[in-house]
Amino acid sequence: MKQLLLSVVLLAALGWTACSAPIETLSSDTPIPSPTGAELASFLASLPLPEGWQESVALQRYNPDNLFDYMDGEAELYFTYRFARLVVGQYEGPGGMAMAVELYEVANPADAYGLYTYYHMGEPLDLGQGAVKEPGYRLTFWQNRFFARVFSMKDAIPDETLMAFARRLSALLPSGGEPPSLVDMLPLDGLRSGSVVFFHDKLVLDNLFWLGIDNALGLTRETDAVLGSYERSGTELQLLLVQYPSDKDAAETWPQVQAAEWPDVALRERAGVYIWLVAGDDSAAADALSREVAAGLP
Repeated sequence: MKQLLLSVVLLAALGWTACSAPIETLSSDTPIPSPTGAELASFLASLPLPEGWQESVALQRYNPDNLFDYMDGEAELYFTYRFARLVVGQYEGPGGMAMAVELYEVANPADAYGLYTYYHMGEPLDLGQGAVKEPGYRLTFWQNRFFARVFSMKDAIPDETLMAFARRLSALLPSGGEPPSLVDMLPLDGLRSGSVVFFHDKLVLDNLFWLGIDNALGLTRETDAVLGSYERSGTELQLLLVQYPSDKDAAETWPQVQAAEWPDVALRERAGVYIWLVAGDDSAAADALSREVAAGLP
């Protein structure tokens, strides 16, 4: 099988320009609810710190108008997940240890889950609605419409300290949140753990699975998409499943999907509001996976 482009490029700025939007709404006019009973910053402001730790810098607050000040070059990706707000806390602890906590609020739990899957790296943990840890350096989790990162700003930090910060933050956030239903439509047989990424926009897809410059799939912030990697009988496959807002949208997109020149794509199919691609060298395995997708659609 030809080598597929799967590396996640974190600092991407391809083909999308951020727009200036008020904190309360996004460019898609999706309302952004305020956290129940408090502003976002109050979660970190009230975070109980482990013994020996203290705040080293005043809380930093960001919204769609100034996120570039914090992450120039990467902010576009957060906008595709309907970013609303970010609060950053910095802390110092015993022996000169330094820690930062980023707390992101997005439009809904599906987008929080999407950010989590995009940045998924490390060992799985039972925290929030899903968490992973890079020992000594980073812990990320999602919960409700929030995506959180706890990470060392210098040298390695004991894992129990990472967990202490993350657990205390999780306890402050509203509970709940389910992954988008589209994720449940991926067949489980052979699906690689940690390979699933949920997203909307072509910018994210470009960083995961290159299908050329043209947006033949018609991806926008109104489409839902999920990408998963499979290994079946020694064969590597990629499955991309896209859900469009309406049957009309999918039907209008389908001719350009059929005409697109994608050498690594073995199969492309459509059913109602769904279009899916299977990439891989084994046509029989690709066909079997595609039939399983079709059988699992609502």
